Amino acid sequence: MVPNMLSKEELENLDSTLLSEEPVKKFGCVIVGDNFSKTFTPPLLDDPWVGQKLCGLPLIDFILISLARTPVTNVVVMSSNFPNKWKEYYSKKYYNHFWKINFVEQKTANCVGDILREVRQRNLLNMDFILIPNILTLISGDFKKEISEFEEGRIKNHNHLITCLYVQSHDSQNLFVINSENAKIVNFHTDVKSRKTKIKKNAFTENLQYCSNLKPLPLWICGKEVFDVFGENFDLTDIEDVMRHILANEEVMCVYTCMRQVSGNSYAAEANDFIEWIGLQSKFLRSCFYPLKPIQVAVDNNPNVNLLQLYHSVYIGHNRKDLNFRSKGVTTSNSRRSYIGWVPNKSADLQLEIIDSSIAGAVNLVKGSSFKHCKNCKIGKEVFIGNDVTIPDNQEIHDNAMIFSKPVEHDDNRFISTKNGNYYIWKTTKDVHLWQKNKEAFNFKCIVKDIFTNFDENKNSDDEVDNTDHIGDSSIKTEQNCLETFAIEVKDSMLATLQSSNPFDKGNISSLILEINSSKMVHNVHMDGVCLTVMTTLLQIEENMTWKRLNELLTGWKPIIKNYFNDHHSIKLILVAIEDIVKNNDTLSKLMVKVIHMLYNEDILSEMVVIEWYEKLAEDHRLKADSKVLYEWLCQDTEDDSDE
Repeated sequence: MVPNMLSKEELENLDSTLLSEEPVKKFGCVIVGDNFSKTFTPPLLDDPWVGQKLCGLPLIDFILISLARTPVTNVVVMSSNFPNKWKEYYSKKYYNHFWKINFVEQKTANCVGDILREVRQRNLLNMDFILIPNILTLISGDFKKEISEFEEGRIKNHNHLITCLYVQSHDSQNLFVINSENAKIVNFHTDVKSRKTKIKKNAFTENLQYCSNLKPLPLWICGKEVFDVFGENFDLTDIEDVMRHILANEEVMCVYTCMRQVSGNSYAAEANDFIEWIGLQSKFLRSCFYPLKPIQVAVDNNPNVNLLQLYHSVYIGHNRKDLNFRSKGVTTSNSRRSYIGWVPNKSADLQLEIIDSSIAGAVNLVKGSSFKHCKNCKIGKEVFIGNDVTIPDNQEIHDNAMIFSKPVEHDDNRFISTKNGNYYIWKTTKDVHLWQKNKEAFNFKCIVKDIFTNFDENKNSDDEVDNTDHIGDSSIKTEQNCLETFAIEVKDSMLATLQSSNPFDKGNISSLILEINSSKMVHNVHMDGVCLTVMTTLLQIEENMTWKRLNELLTGWKPIIKNYFNDHHSIKLILVAIEDIVKNNDTLSKLMVKVIHMLYNEDILSEMVVIEWYEKLAEDHRLKADSKVLYEWLCQDTEDDSDE
């Protein structure tokens, strides 16, 4: 279970007199304000690592507020990029929350070891401490028991240098070998497939426990001598290096490390790549978020549910183990855009709240459906909401209800319908059952297929419904289906951003890029497909687009274009996208020529790229004639440059 984390209100109302007197006992904390993963760049491109945000609030705030609930009294936050205005702001904000707190920049830091060596060299901390080696970390709980046991262990045995905290995991983890009598680590390595670990006969007689289901937390309790270990050996770059170094030289160093299972009310999680970043947001959203908040028990009992939160948006996603899931965009008054969707097949009781409305499991939304404001609504389980249905405020829809915009046909004696406002509520007659439970899984499928499937438009509907349940046919998704879904989500994201008060604000642009990237990850879309979709959607985001409006969009969203079109290959895809647009609607040809000219003036398209593209265009392509003047002008410009 993920413990509840601090709410936004607690963040804003923390008692500023928390530490007004010098504490009798002191305990430190070093926060590494960076993520040193070589393959991961900051999700919010405009901010350095130390400024990354979760749910619109800086992660450093979450960490410091959580630390204020622990026995930690002295804190050092060090980053390779820490703007002075931020250091001044946080110094004032948290001055009274700890006995001593330092915000420091070390531009040359490239690893955790560099940070700890600098802390030692500047004499910023000289006490036992908690190490948080990654700024993309969430912690909850007070860790009082863990710190107290570490301090007691240090009194009994000064050789006890590091305690690694862990939780039990359902997934196979790295291998630990632990002496069950004293929790001392006997072996520790990072490669679960490594052949270096050999279990010998005496392992079965020496009271050892071999574990591959323990997940280490990104939070280490360290003795102050750890600073010296890093200072004396510059090959050590992170805390795991130190642990392996100690294990390899245990007899020489006369110190040891051990493991301890974290208390039930404490937790920590980190991210070192984009997938883990999504998971980090998931863990926060499972704990507390408004207006969309799942029932805690339903989420905890279903390991196949992943929840994702980005700036001003709420998502419900899925992992690859459970593909029976889809989502639809919903605009609410308290959130710029939210998502609700079909519940994964192992969690039919998952409930969601939108404003003051609740949606109970397996609600099926069809194209054209909407929750316009959806205030004070209660929607039951196994509800089907049909085409072009708008749910007004203050509605209660009972379990197993079917809602359509049209009444039952006269010759259909299986159902009766009752008008309720602008929609009809259908009910079954006799022994007709709408839902049938799958005996081999915890899900339902619709057995009255002809109500929900238009056979004329979709000839494969029978096969799809037979092979999947009503809550999704994702298990037979093709690459094209994924791309189409991705394109819909990109368009939804762009439209939602345009509806905001300032669609060209840096924060909104960063959020839009994150939403597009998250959709890319969910649907596993190739980067070429992403580039083509982004450009095609952007250029056609509004109907009857004028050049004035399109020029405004291209100028305002120039950072988005540069984000996705930043090398020779991707830049050429801009012209491919324009070709596709004109191929489908040749009346847009002259408008697209203006786009090409504008992107050339903005130094996004080069002369040679446009010239090469034009010369390869088919003679009968509408763009060939409309862009001829631009082509000749570019050729002349190129010749003039050559003459000079």
